[in-house]
Amino acid sequence: MTTVWIVQEGDFCTSFTFAARNNKPVIPVFITMSDSDVIDADGFYVQEYTVHFCEPIYPDPSKKQADS
Repeated sequence: MTTVWIVQEGDFCTSFTFAARNNKPVIPVFITMSDSDVIDADGFYVQEYTVHFCEPIYPDPSKKQADS
């Protein structure tokens, strides 16, 4: 089973603690937006979204949970 824990920007401590307690990695994800070449009915460019998945951050088993 896969669990996704969505944390708003700025509250990273909670997500890292949750992952470390369960010996699971944190997978950083961010979304960027850019204008496409298409203009909508209101005269604005249609936005294109790109989802970026970064390298997982694993808890360090040699450290205490609070330091990992």
